[in-house]
Amino acid sequence: MQHFLFQYHPVAPTTWVYLSSLLAIGLFFKFNRFWSVRNLDILMLLAMSPGLLMIYFGYQSKAANVDVMVAEQIDNTASPETTAQLSIGQEMSREGYFWLVGCAGLWMIRLALDSVLRRRPLLTPNITIGGLAFMGAALFIFLMANVASSPGNARLDNLIDFNHANGPGYAALNHLPVSAHKTLAIISHAAIVLGLVLVGHRHFGNVTNGFGAAMLYLMMPYTSQMTGALDHFLPAALLVWAVLFYRQPIVSGLLVGAASGCIYYPLFIVPLWVSYYWRRGWARFVAGVLIALVTMAGLIALTPSTSGLLSDLQRMFGLRAPQMTGLEGIWDETSGGWNPQYRLPALALFVVLSLGLMLWPAKKNLGTLISCTALIMVAAQFWMGWGGGLAIAWYLPLTLLTIFRPNLEDRTATTMLKARPTANQQTTATA
Repeated sequence: MQHFLFQYHPVAPTTWVYLSSLLAIGLFFKFNRFWSVRNLDILMLLAMSPGLLMIYFGYQSKAANVDVMVAEQIDNTASPETTAQLSIGQEMSREGYFWLVGCAGLWMIRLALDSVLRRRPLLTPNITIGGLAFMGAALFIFLMANVASSPGNARLDNLIDFNHANGPGYAALNHLPVSAHKTLAIISHAAIVLGLVLVGHRHFGNVTNGFGAAMLYLMMPYTSQMTGALDHFLPAALLVWAVLFYRQPIVSGLLVGAASGCIYYPLFIVPLWVSYYWRRGWARFVAGVLIALVTMAGLIALTPSTSGLLSDLQRMFGLRAPQMTGLEGIWDETSGGWNPQYRLPALALFVVLSLGLMLWPAKKNLGTLISCTALIMVAAQFWMGWGGGLAIAWYLPLTLLTIFRPNLEDRTATTMLKARPTANQQTTATA
């Protein structure tokens, strides 16, 4: 950014939290309806910030002290103070992960109860649409310029180096050059912002709330700290656009399939979407998912691999027994995390939730489709072995749509999708 703005320095994470929190309250808090659900939602979004800061400073401390420890070992001058500081950094990051998982639990409750909230008064942001558009464009430029310049350890995604050898991932993305990785990350953010605005305009009938959701997404401290995390934001962009094209089941299927190819967790939302389309469109949706998955699997064969084609396919589809060692985040037992053996019951409950949402709520509309999709992606944080709780982007845009959406009870598959003509109707039309 120094090339564009004289003497510009990246905003410190703590400063961003203070400024963005005050701005979010000023723009979206409903002071004349203090006890509204909207205000609770804003406070719950801001409540994730302390966890992010703890993880950031924990990893920053660990990175600094690891370098010092290596230098001391070379000089044979190892000191207990360095070891103690390294332990403090590990403890801080662990507490940050637990904080985020606790926030994820609260969001699970909020999203599960969203279907029973019948009264949804129109609560627009406390600023005009022109002001939202201007501020959103300025924030987007600053955030994406930081991605392009990669200012060292100023962001959390530059400090984290997860070992994804056994975790979810798409091999073709891992072999992208740095410039292509940054470009695709910027495109993903642009797609999320544009998708939120278009969903508000086309499906909510309120472009102001669409801009509001996009603005709040850009203001979140998580967005500024993990801006370059492609495995977080690319699947999120695909899921937002799957909602945007929900009236074209095959297109939504292609997008959900592509998100599942990047990280296999969205595969668990397929039963929910099939249930939504059950009376009309489910076959086209499933066809889209399968086409996307087969295409992405075929592309892996054309990608140079160091681990082999079979291993890459296993990572893409999650066709491995849950790992119990080498985990990170809440399941890192070496730094005081949970016992990895509990991943198995967590996974079992996650599968039960995924299948249970096929049956409840019985009558699904666009509103329940959005909130229940976000619910499943939140629940994935609890058994994710690599940074569980930190992949907020997987549910953040959909959660924002849930917060800003109006009553959508009439947006069912039978009312919004055109029926495919039968053979008799085609014959009559031809005659």
